[in-house]
Amino acid sequence: MIRRIYPASSRRNELYPRVVEALRAAGHLVHDWRENDLNWQDVDPDHASWTRANYVTALFTPAADRKFRANRAAIHWADTCILILPCGRDAHAEFGFAAGLGKRTIVLLDAEHRGTPDLMHRFASDFADDIDALLVLLTRLPRVRSIRGLISADRISWEETDATTT
Repeated sequence: MIRRIYPASSRRNELYPRVVEALRAAGHLVHDWRENDLNWQDVDPDHASWTRANYVTALFTPAADRKFRANRAAIHWADTCILILPCGRDAHAEFGFAAGLGKRTIVLLDAEHRGTPDLMHRFASDFADDIDALLVLLTRLPRVRSIRGLISADRISWEETDATTT
């Protein structure tokens, strides 16, 4: 099944281009936000020293508004959002927005992922630990979590608490 995918990540994530390439090679339609990326340096070369008021004002500049609308439209277009870790606030906001829209959401864990989990990653339909696992997940139907199972189990395994949709 061909998916329409919005990959949410950081422009500094070195894995991002490889994920986009692999998804496209597998036949999926992928929105690559880097193609028309917004660089805050172009909005204001002094952006690193903005006040809170400058920050809020910059969010509504014509360039920022165009990029916001394009990304929002792409998330609406997508049937799947993949959060490619590590990433920052924008990617997490995009992931949360997609989850709120009922999109399939997958977290692609980075190889160095250790330590405290991000609790809101529980919005994810699935998790993958590498690109190959991600490609396999995309061939399967998303999981539907049983809330009863989540709140009644001391330790949860995906197999015990998920059912495949039909």
